[in-house]
Amino acid sequence: MSIITIPLASTCMIMDSVSGQMLDDISGALSLNTTGDQFSILKDTIDLCFRNPDASANPNMLDIIFTTNVTTGEKVTLRTSIVTNTKDAINGKFDAITASMNKGGGELNKDANMVKLKKMFTDTSISGTMRVPANYDFASSPYANMASQSKLQPFYFSSASCSDFTPPETTAAVPGLTKFTKTLGDYATFSPPGCVMTVTCKAGADAAACAAANDFMKVKQDLRGPKIMTCKTFKTASGARCDVISMVKSLTGSTYSNDCLQANGKLQVEDYACSIDEFTTLMQQFNTRLDKVLARLDATAASSTTKINVEMKGLVGTQVISRIESFADGANCGFLSKAYQGFIDSACYTGVLGFAEVSYSYVACGVLTFILIILMFIVWRLAIDNYNSMEQD
Repeated sequence: MSIITIPLASTCMIMDSVSGQMLDDISGALSLNTTGDQFSILKDTIDLCFRNPDASANPNMLDIIFTTNVTTGEKVTLRTSIVTNTKDAINGKFDAITASMNKGGGELNKDANMVKLKKMFTDTSISGTMRVPANYDFASSPYANMASQSKLQPFYFSSASCSDFTPPETTAAVPGLTKFTKTLGDYATFSPPGCVMTVTCKAGADAAACAAANDFMKVKQDLRGPKIMTCKTFKTASGARCDVISMVKSLTGSTYSNDCLQANGKLQVEDYACSIDEFTTLMQQFNTRLDKVLARLDATAASSTTKINVEMKGLVGTQVISRIESFADGANCGFLSKAYQGFIDSACYTGVLGFAEVSYSYVACGVLTFILIILMFIVWRLAIDNYNSMEQD
């Protein structure tokens, strides 16, 4: 027992005096790496959690464990990484949603870029922008002879629209086909009325130019065919065509009619063949379609803002952030100091002392037994000598 007691007592002395400073003192002899975050965290854990002089202290492990930013050298605690950064990231997303909804007065329909887009649809004629590219080589084309007549040459770059079209933010008009037809009539046997008309050219020096222009006009006729384009629209569950341009908000302000939505809340698209004029009109009316759809979207977004930034944010705060904070607040190590000191008190000051007392008791028992052996030997010796003496008599 004494052999066991001595190393146990030595171990208890080390355990009772362990501290961050002691680790620094013995680090050289033990060849410990004292650089880096791990050693600092180990010392802080010992000093704050196991050997804290303040018995009522209850430090948090997330404030002790940290990492170091390799760029700035700043220490970032685990509480900051898990709690603060997570909470800031979540709140930042909600703030971004709010900022996005409030941009431009909070209405997408009034956003400057959206207003510009809607105006572009209104002011732009699809047929008016369809013309031969500026780099097209007319000189080697079947329409080269048009250049011989100064009145016909400008119509190289005529559009597919009947009327002239002036693109937004420009002053140069793109010639229309009505003007082209009228000019072509000057080289024909009669002047044809209408938008896209071929003619019977007069004989003479201008016949080649008229023929070339006539061929070019045939291309325009093909381009303006009745089914040359593909238009898109929505359709109802019954298969009837539906256009959101007819969408109407109810008097109560909570429902819409003619919104083309199916019962499942989805939209079904239908493609159909259309003329270039129908396609142009369809695109120009997108101003009205977008206006109605975005107005509904803004109304829905306004009611959704409260649900997102108040109700949903509150739910996330209760179910996510508060749970993270509860976990962080509960990661305390104050109990370790009491448990560690209790272990030392019970194992060292009580256990090892008990071992020593037991060993002393064993020694005392051994001494008393040795004395008892001597006494018993004396008694036995006297008894056996008396017996032997009586036998001899």
